[in-house]
Amino acid sequence: MNNLEKMALLIQKNPSITGKELARQLGYAQEKSIYYWLNKWGYKGLREFKDEVLSWERRPYSQVGESGMRYMVQELPLQGIDRESVIPLVVSEGELSAASFALAVSTDDYYPLVGINDLIIVDPRADFVSGDLFLLSGENDQLQLRRLYDIGDEYLIIHPLRGSKYGRLSKTSRALVGKVVRMVRHL
Repeated sequence: MNNLEKMALLIQKNPSITGKELARQLGYAQEKSIYYWLNKWGYKGLREFKDEVLSWERRPYSQVGESGMRYMVQELPLQGIDRESVIPLVVSEGELSAASFALAVSTDDYYPLVGINDLIIVDPRADFVSGDLFLLSGENDQLQLRRLYDIGDEYLIIHPLRGSKYGRLSKTSRALVGKVVRMVRHL
């Protein structure tokens, strides 16, 4: 177990633990040793690390990087199969919200952009700009991929491959499921 994992366990046991208490329990003579390890792993301070550790219950992932950019394996629910299915996905820290999910594509309507059994990773809380690919809930709750353009009071939605299939959508519409932030090709 590395130093960061030991600190995480101590924080989970006592969320109000201080840097000084962490240093004492880990056998360090000075509190700055705690900040050395946090800095080495890319954390700006104890508060940032505590916030992440205390959110692990809501957003399970484990660290896979050792220095520089931190990458995580985040488990995403896989929609369209059974509710217990999850897929592990390597992401950089903060890339996906806890509301993110994966969806297996079951149509070739979007080929060659995405094909049957490809996975799309959807984040309902992701920021977007005009032209981003979105997952929409259409008629009879059928899911559709569309490009989303902000045109003032509404959104213009366009089929990602066939420009002739377009429509308008209210900005308050519940049809917007989330932004497609990544596509994973099934080989």
